[in-house]
Amino acid sequence: MIASLGERRSKALLLVLGLALAPRAATPLFAVAVARERPLFREPDSFGYLRVAEQLANIGRFVADGSPEIVRTPGYPLLLSIGVLARHVDAVTIGIQIGLGCFTVWLVFRIGSLCFTGRRVALLAAALLACEPLSVLYASKLLSETLFTTLTTLALWFAARYLRERRWLDVFAVAIAIAAAAYVRPIAYYLPFWLTGAAVLLWIRSPLPCRRLVPQSGAFLLLAMSLMGLWQWRNDRAAGYSGFSAIADVNLYYYEAVPVLAELEGIAPERLPEFQRELGFHDSAAWLRRHPEQVDWSDARQYAAMRREAWQVLREHPSIALRLHLSGIMHTLFDSGRNAWVHYFHLLPEGEAAAGGLRPASERLAAALKNQPLVLAIHAALALALASYLGLALVGLTSGLRQRNPLMPLLVAFAAYFLLLSGGPAGYHRFRLPIEPVICLLAGVGCSALSEAYRRRRRPAARSTMRQLPETSPPRLPPTHR
Repeated sequence: MIASLGERRSKALLLVLGLALAPRAATPLFAVAVARERPLFREPDSFGYLRVAEQLANIGRFVADGSPEIVRTPGYPLLLSIGVLARHVDAVTIGIQIGLGCFTVWLVFRIGSLCFTGRRVALLAAALLACEPLSVLYASKLLSETLFTTLTTLALWFAARYLRERRWLDVFAVAIAIAAAAYVRPIAYYLPFWLTGAAVLLWIRSPLPCRRLVPQSGAFLLLAMSLMGLWQWRNDRAAGYSGFSAIADVNLYYYEAVPVLAELEGIAPERLPEFQRELGFHDSAAWLRRHPEQVDWSDARQYAAMRREAWQVLREHPSIALRLHLSGIMHTLFDSGRNAWVHYFHLLPEGEAAAGGLRPASERLAAALKNQPLVLAIHAALALALASYLGLALVGLTSGLRQRNPLMPLLVAFAAYFLLLSGGPAGYHRFRLPIEPVICLLAGVGCSALSEAYRRRRRPAARSTMRQLPETSPPRLPPTHR
């Protein structure tokens, strides 16, 4: 009987993994078959990664335009270089990312098995991530989100194992996984400090002994920051830049400070991209026209000046910066990604989309109902899916905190880190991908809690129905048959 139960569970997990593979593999194939143009495999950010990956594959050096690359970190270009060497970068990269997406679903199942009793919640969470629309779509784009989500989920799995077993091996594994994630996207650079602080606060309020907490936390921080420090050392030696990645300076200036300047000058939000380009975004000539004294400066010195200028703007206008940042967090959390799906299949011409944005909402809705019913249906389906995932996650969070699950604070701290750093006008649904595994884990708890509540309500009703049935006695036989 135990063997048959294990076999059924294995079949259920294989079914979930098949559920993850099917839409991820079908999406690019279907897009190639039906899209009017080539599917939108590449976004503007893709070309920066590809430029570095081609140099890495062809000459074995991490450079861009002959100079040491300090904006992009090497993690995702290394993945792209496999496709460059195979001479089919889109197909090979998408194939690898589909496998990574399925592996992430398996990791969510493993985390659910560690965090919650039984495998029901784990299977529900894995099934939810298998069908999650953004995770499906971005496996088919040449962007770092899928690889980054896999590595951060791997770190979350090792962290959950550590909290259960307190093993040194898991301490080192978490540090290595987070460092690897930072090499893909530098936003993970401060995650070791965040998780260590969360662990210290948790154990301060806990009566459990913490003899290992100090040495293990110290070892975790030392290893993680040492691994990331290697790249800082390389940047300093190769380009005189002491930071981990200059993309942090670019984002701080153009996505945090420039929107503040735009609001101060009364520039409408829809004109923000144009205003960013005027200030030199993706246009070094425009930047130098505004800062002629920097013509002979090195890239490292220019990025340092950009960082100082950004911090000056934010310090002078903290209330505007905070409001814009919080607005970006809300956009990251509640943007369903509808435009990404529509543009991926080229369902809406760019000119028509731009013209539609200038009309009142009622006119846009009427025009969509008449001319683009499929686009409207996609918008509605994605909005409903997002509302369902977030609603179930809220139920699961409430249920987990009420039951005092000791691993629930880890999930909350992990998601809060990426959500807090994803704010500002740059807030975008792409930045929600690293926390989708956490959302699905909490949603799995929510599904289970709602199902259990429904069963509890049915049981009293069934018992009361049984009590209301008339009592019947067996028929009395005639005397001759006694």
